[in-house]
Amino acid sequence: MNSILFRTTLSALLLLVGLYGWLQLQPEATAQATAGVSSGQIPALDRDIPATETALFALG
Repeated sequence: MNSILFRTTLSALLLLVGLYGWLQLQPEATAQATAGVSSGQIPALDRDIPATETALFALG
């Protein structure tokens, strides 16, 4: 019983931490997209982007 409770609690905490981190990144992604539109440039093309960041940006 303790094992199930521990695993459930740990999973919930990891989910909350991941969600919090993802939400913290959203304003930065929005600012970058807005800056690209206003300046006529796309800042994302200036550097290499890992596949995960690209996927998260597409989802957000």
